[in-house]
Amino acid sequence: MSWTTRTPEPVAKDAIALDEPQLYDVVEAEQREQFDAALDAAKALAGVVGRPGDPVIVTLNGHANPGHSPRDGWSNETITITVSALPPQP
Repeated sequence: MSWTTRTPEPVAKDAIALDEPQLYDVVEAEQREQFDAALDAAKALAGVVGRPGDPVIVTLNGHANPGHSPRDGWSNETITITVSALPPQP
């Protein structure tokens, strides 16, 4: 079902690595598919936020249903990707 992860601190754009996502009510294969796709997207998005040398913070979260199919009483599937550039402080 739901999952989330983030960079523990600002990282270089070319060094984005995230801890394994925290899984809630495990639907492991579907959550892994979403996480892998979101991580790839976050790495691509990092290249278009901030200046070339600015570090970034990445937060990923989502919700996956078994078989990626709607279920009565369950949330719709979703993925949220946040990539924030953090310019160095003067």
